[in-house]
Amino acid sequence: MLETTSEFPSADYVETQQWYAGKDGTRIPIWLVHRKGIALDGSHPTLLFGYAGSGTVMLPDYAPELLAWLELGGVFAMPNLRGGGEFGRNWYEAAILGKKQTTFDDMIAAAEHLIARGYTPPSRLAIRGRSNGGRMVAAVMAERPDLFAAVVAEVPQTDNVRFDHARHRAQFGSPSDPAQFGFLLATSPLHRVTAGRCYPATLVTTSLNDPRAPAWHAMKFTAALQKPASATRARYVG
Repeated sequence: MLETTSEFPSADYVETQQWYAGKDGTRIPIWLVHRKGIALDGSHPTLLFGYAGSGTVMLPDYAPELLAWLELGGVFAMPNLRGGGEFGRNWYEAAILGKKQTTFDDMIAAAEHLIARGYTPPSRLAIRGRSNGGRMVAAVMAERPDLFAAVVAEVPQTDNVRFDHARHRAQFGSPSDPAQFGFLLATSPLHRVTAGRCYPATLVTTSLNDPRAPAWHAMKFTAALQKPASATRARYVG
């Protein structure tokens, strides 16, 4: 058996689980990791990470890219948002199709929990997600830009009404279906962006060869964020 070793002093860090109330009152768990002994008084930057899609279970694991963040005194937070599979099929189905806004509400409530508990002010709070999580943080940032100082949306799907992928239909819906078009438009990250509005510092990344999240999603979303207030915003015409 191949074994690996690490000199990272894991005993110097603490991991805790808390619970917060979602918009509808549902109790949602959130994991927090930080250095032992730091003053949790809002003086440390906080990174809020989320996914919540495809019934995926998000549990604490080893993430080497976060070591520098923790060593520098940053706080890492990861809620188990609805749309994931942490509590079975019902947890997943509580945030699919016309109920996808539930995932966004859960993420917003997580940010408000961290702020209310004094972990961080909005000026020190960042959110990050990739793929389905990138779609989620893009939608949340467009809805509540006042809550965050920075956003990282990695390989996101951002245009709900011009992307119809068979893999996603059971979870997100299809814009070809008149009964589903309305909620897809309402939760589309791209269509939530308002020209000229002040948004957090935002990094959007993409891949040229990912059929589940084509590069044009990230490009269109970035262009929309950069559009000046004087520009005429394009509207969807069916």
